[in-house]
This record gives sequence, structure tokens and C-alpha cells, in this order.
Amino acid sequence: MKPILKYKQFFIGVVLTAVVALLVNVIPNALDNLDNKSEEAAYDMNYSESKVFESDNAYASRGSEESAFNLVVDDQKMIYSSSMNIEVELPKEVVSQIEQLLNQYGSYIESINSYVNPEYTYYVEKTKYYRQETIGYNLTIRVKSDKLDEFIDAIEALGDVTSFSKSAYNVTERYTDLESRLQLHQSKLTRLNELFAETASLSELITLENAISEEIYQIDNIMSQLKGLDKEINYSSLYLNITEKEETTLTVTKTNFFKEVGDSVIISINAFVANLILLVKAVIYIIPYTLIIALLYFLYKRVKR
Repeated sequence: MKPILKYKQFFIGVVLTAVVALLVNVIPNALDNLDNKSEEAAYDMNYSESKVFESDNAYASRGSEESAFNLVVDDQKMIYSSSMNIEVELPKEVVSQIEQLLNQYGSYIESINSYVNPEYTYYVEKTKYYRQETIGYNLTIRVKSDKLDEFIDAIEALGDVTSFSKSAYNVTERYTDLESRLQLHQSKLTRLNELFAETASLSELITLENAISEEIYQIDNIMSQLKGLDKEINYSSLYLNITEKEETTLTVTKTNFFKEVGDSVIISINAFVANLILLVKAVIYIIPYTLIIALLYFLYKRVKR
């Protein structure tokens, strides 16, 4: 008993070293497994709830935006634009239905292009989700501004809205400034034409011709800007993205009680064996450190004697 008590500090040091080494190897693996489980759970939640969240936001934002736009004063020069994403069963037929609505709402398609999403397969644990190849369309539609909201309501009835936005740009100040500049240049042109009719000097005629040409250029430029603004004001832009609904096939494996119990036993045995192997590796790992500690301990005792 005395030899054991004599070297009890040595044995305690060896045991503590083994425990520390074991914890250093086990804890990181446990943390990694915990992180992986939490990431899988987060992925499942995002997949199952993302669409509902987007759809709710689309309708909520649509209502709040309409109430805000109703506060705009009628005599202002406003440019409106909207963006909408909808999911439908048959995108090609929906495009045909939209074409039939154009004349009814004073609108026309400015641009259109189609695209195809490649098929892909992915798994979430024991549940299989499969999506087939889908087709979509991007359209830029110009709608009479006073018919924009009615046209949007008609589009909403064709599918499920996943996102919606509407913006307004007030160009009243710019429009008024252009009109003032146009009147100024028109007055100057009128005066220059009067001077041109009264002038007989060749040099003065040449100077007046150049000034008249400059005024005509300025007037044409301003009128072109006003026409562009009138088009934007009278015809709002609707950027529409049409996507095909995902055809999802859900297959869930049946649960077998005895199989689940057997799998749990096997998993438990595998975990025990893995931890036992890890413990053996940890012991082997600390042998050099144990030898060093033992050598230092005996040298300490020898020097102390």
C-alpha cells in the first residue's frame, strides 16, 4: 500500500493527462455533429416555409403600397412602375391570356423573353423532393397609368403572386422647368426671325442664321424630352416574371418499429466501439507525455535525495 501512496501524485497526474487528452479529441467531434444537425433542421425549415412567407409579404406590401399611392396629388406629374412575380400552372397559356387583356386595359408588350430551368433532384433526410424542368417568361408591359391597378388585379387572378413592388417618381419640377425653357427659346427664336427679316447686312444675316439654328436645336431637344416624359407619365411600366409551379413529388418511407429498435442498438454499439477506439488512441497519444512526466518525477526525487 505504501508504494502506491508514495507515487499517488504521479498516478493522479497520468489520469488527469489522459482525461484532458480524451476531452480534447471528443468535444470537437461532438460540437461538429451538433452543428450539422442544426444546419439540417434550418434547411428543412427554410424549404417548407419560404414560399408562404414570400406570398404573405407580397400581398401585405401590395395593400400598403396602394394606400400610400392614393395620397398622391392628382395634378402632379408622376411616373409609376411596378414589378411582380407570379407562379402559374401553364406559363404559355397565361402569356396568351395576358395578350388578350392588352386592348382592354390600353397596354402593350414592350419586350418578352422565355427561359428554361434545368431539372434537378435533391433529398432532405428520408423525404425525396423532385422538380421537373420548368419554363418561365419575363415581360415588360406598358399600361395606361389610370388602368395600371386594374391591370395588376387582372394579372393577380391568373396565378399565385410571390412578390410585388410599386414605385413612383415625381417629375413635376423637371417637367415645369422644361416647359419654361421651351417658352424662352421659342420667344428668342421669334425675335431672331424678326431681326433676320429686318437685316440687310450679309455678316449680320450669317450671325443670325447661326443663332436661329442653335435655338431650333434647343427647342427640338426640349420637345423630345417632354415627349419622352409624356410617354412615361401616360404609360406605366410593369415588369412581370412568370414562373411555372414546381411539381413536387413527396415520398416518405414507412416506419418499422423493430427495424428502428435494431438500428438504434447497432448505432449504440458502433458509438461505444468508436469511443473505445478513441480512448485507446488517447492513451497511446499520451504515452510519450507520461514517460516524460515519469522521468522528470524520478529526477526530482533523485535531486531531492
